[in-house]
Amino acid sequence: MPLGFLPRFFWSAAAITALAAACTDNTKSRDAASASDQRGGAGSAAAYENAAPADTVAAVPYRWDLDAVRSALQTAGLAAKALGPVTQPFMSVGGTVFQIGEAELQVFIYGDVGAMMRDVIRLDTARVSPPAMMISWRAKPSLLTRNNLAAIIVTRDEALRRRIRAALTVEPHVGQHVGPD
Repeated sequence: MPLGFLPRFFWSAAAITALAAACTDNTKSRDAASASDQRGGAGSAAAYENAAPADTVAAVPYRWDLDAVRSALQTAGLAAKALGPVTQPFMSVGGTVFQIGEAELQVFIYGDVGAMMRDVIRLDTARVSPPAMMISWRAKPSLLTRNNLAAIIVTRDEALRRRIRAALTVEPHVGQHVGPD
């Protein structure tokens, strides 16, 4: 057997041995994790079921509807007048336009946050339009998203823009119903 063959043989054998050892260690880890789950170890379903109740409850994302939007605006002292339906070519759902002082608020309610995100993720948020589309807004637009709500605020009045944004981003009180279940 030539001497040049031994180093290649040695390294090949070492690699196969290391691979076999790594596979064996992974199997042992999986078996240990499975046994831990069956005994109720940390992270297992049994541990979760046997855990003491927590002092707080995780927040469940609420769903907006038009009544909730009207209520939030009214609570903030903003007189909003619904003007009717509005469509935007870059939104997959129809919306409702409100007049609030000299501001225009376009509200789009989606079935869930994922549907809303699929529409707004494509937008240039500074111009509130797709990158290849030019829209002539009557004033500076700004985009607001909250759970299943996307809203476009069009106004020159920055103080009014902040008030509208604040009204639609405030968390409802614990136990307060906002929108349908």
